[in-house]
Amino acid sequence: MRKLVKKFLNLAFYVSSAWSLFIVSLVVLNIEWALPRAAGGQFEAFPIWLRVLYVGNVVLLTLQTFAYAKRSPRMMQFFFWLSVISAAVNLLSRSPLERWNALSASIMAVALLKAIRG
Repeated sequence: MRKLVKKFLNLAFYVSSAWSLFIVSLVVLNIEWALPRAAGGQFEAFPIWLRVLYVGNVVLLTLQTFAYAKRSPRMMQFFFWLSVISAAVNLLSRSPLERWNALSASIMAVALLKAIRG
């Protein structure tokens, strides 16, 4: 049963990471579909400064995925807390579509916590 849970959490982590990378990449590329799903849904087009910030998000999400794959304890602790903060911020969004992003952040936080605890 433990192996099944571990496999499920691994799959859920990678699917959630892919979803998050997809969304932030669409913001960087200023794709219209992402407008209501990021930054509170408040923009008609993402401003350059925000797109630059989201490039940083792409980097962080990529590093998080590598930290999880390598099982780097300190890095996973950092990304666990970052995922918790991300889930909270997404839940507080004015955009109902952006609030759904809290689900993927929460899944990543749970998977990271489970990996940290062994």
